[in-house]
Amino acid sequence: MARATVKRTARAKGRARAKTRRAPAAVKPRRPLAIDWHTHIFLPEVVEFNRDHLVVNNFRPPTPEQMNRTGFTRGGMSWDPDPKARLKKMDEMRVDIQVLSASLVHQCTYWAPAHDALRMDKMSNDAIAEMCSYAPHRFVGIASVPLQAPDLAARELDRAVNQLGLRGANIASYVNDEEIGEARFWPFWAKAEELDVPVYIHPAGIRGERFQKYLLWNSVGQTIEETMAMFSLIHEGVMDAFPNLKVVMAHGGGFLPYYAGRVDRNTEAERRPRLGAKLSEVVSAYFKRFWYDTCMYDPFTLRSLAARVGPSRLVMGSDYPVGDLDPVGFVWKERALSETAKVGILGKNAARLLKIG
Repeated sequence: MARATVKRTARAKGRARAKTRRAPAAVKPRRPLAIDWHTHIFLPEVVEFNRDHLVVNNFRPPTPEQMNRTGFTRGGMSWDPDPKARLKKMDEMRVDIQVLSASLVHQCTYWAPAHDALRMDKMSNDAIAEMCSYAPHRFVGIASVPLQAPDLAARELDRAVNQLGLRGANIASYVNDEEIGEARFWPFWAKAEELDVPVYIHPAGIRGERFQKYLLWNSVGQTIEETMAMFSLIHEGVMDAFPNLKVVMAHGGGFLPYYAGRVDRNTEAERRPRLGAKLSEVVSAYFKRFWYDTCMYDPFTLRSLAARVGPSRLVMGSDYPVGDLDPVGFVWKERALSETAKVGILGKNAARLLKIG
C-alpha cells in the first residue's frame, strides 16, 4: 500500500475515533412514575384512644403480652415521625409518591361517640396534611372520617379536601355491625361523589374468636371484609345511585372478584324479588366499577384480577411499612401484562384518580 494511502487511512480512523469520543452518551429512558396507594401512618394519640377496640387484641383491653407483641410499640418506620426517613425508604423502594392514610386497624374510631371520634379523625387528618406539606411532590393524603355519623363524616371529608388539600377518604368495611352500603350512610357517599374524590376501603378487622388463631383476622379476615363491603355497595344500590363514585378496594378486593360464577349464579337464581331487586345487572358486571390495589403478594392473583377488571382498574399498593418491600418489582416483573398496562398500574391510574399532574 502506498505511504500516502496509509496516512489518509490513519487520519480517517483518527477522525472516526474522535467522533466516537465526542458523541453524547445514550439517554436512559425515564422509569415510569410509581405511586404507592397503600401506605399508612400512625398517630400515637389516636392508637392510644383506640387501645381497647383493636382487632389485634380481639376488640378488648390488651394484655401486657399483646401490648408488647402487636401494634402498640413505637419502634420501626411505622411510628417514625421524621419524613426524611420515610423519603429515604421510598427512594430505596423506587416509589415516587406515597398516598398516606391512617392505619384503620389501629385508628378506626367508629366505636366511639361521634364527636369524640371526629376529634380523633381531625387530629389524624391534620397530621397527614402536615406530612404532605413537608414534601408535597412526594406525599398526598386521604382522610379518615367518623362514619358512624354520616353527616359529620361528610363535613369532615369536605374540610379535609377543601381546607387541608387531602385527595380522598379512607374508610373501614363496616360500621358497628352495619354494612357501609345501607341507606343511612348515603350522605357520605353523596359527598364523595360531589367532591369527585376516591374512597379507599381498608378493613379495620373482623370480629370473632375463630379469626384470632394463626392471625386469620389478617390473612383471611381482611379479605372476607373486603368481599362483604363490595357486596354491600352493590346490593344496597350505592354503585347505581352514585355512578360517578370512585371506590378503591384494598388487597385486590378480597375474594369477590375471583368468584364471579357462584355469586352471579346465586343472584340470578334468586334475583326477583329476594336478592337482586336493586341491581341493574349481574354482580360481576359491577366489578369493573371499582379500583383495586395490588397488595396481594401473588402473581397469579395479579394476573387474574387484571384479566377480570382490566389493568386500568389497578393501582400499586405495598401496605407500607409492613408489607411488600418491592411493590414496583412485583408489577414490573409480571410477563402477562403489557408494558402499557404496567405503566398504568405503577402510577398513571392512581395519578388519574388523585388528579396528580
